[in-house]
Amino acid sequence: MKGPEMTFIDAKVYDNGSETSRDAAKRAKRSAATNEARIYDFIKSRGELGATDDEGEVALGIEAHSYCPRRLALAEKLCIVKTDKRRPTRSGCSAIVWVVAERKA
Repeated sequence: MKGPEMTFIDAKVYDNGSETSRDAAKRAKRSAATNEARIYDFIKSRGELGATDDEGEVALGIEAHSYCPRRLALAEKLCIVKTDKRRPTRSGCSAIVWVVAERKA
């Protein structure tokens, strides 16, 4: 992902204060920004078709517990938006389709 409008250095990670949680949070923070950029680039590459979380998880090989927080961060930053479209997941559930937000000049 390129452009000054996107920064991924403030990725949120969980740390409850335990030694194992701190270690996990350090590892997660290192990969969070990379995964966030990969998710954005994937959704962007899909254009108007967009992507569900399930489609992104499969395409990028990212587990749901890592994918969903990064997609949520992108939505909170208004980098992506949900559409009215829904598509079935691998398990047959209905899933929201996300697209890259239009940038106003």
